[in-house]
Amino acid sequence: MALVKFNIESTSQKVTTEVKAAGAHTFFVDEPKNLGGNDKGANPLNTLLGSLAG
Repeated sequence: MALVKFNIESTSQKVTTEVKAAGAHTFFVDEPKNLGGNDKGANPLNTLLGSLAG
């Protein structure tokens, strides 16, 4: 069985989180403006559900 390593880095400001996955891909987890976010990305629940679908 092969060993697979995953690396995730994140930085947050208020409710906006920038995630760097394996150093090659960046995405944002955020809330819409009416909930105090910047609407840079999907909200946390949609991000979680999308990752399960993937």
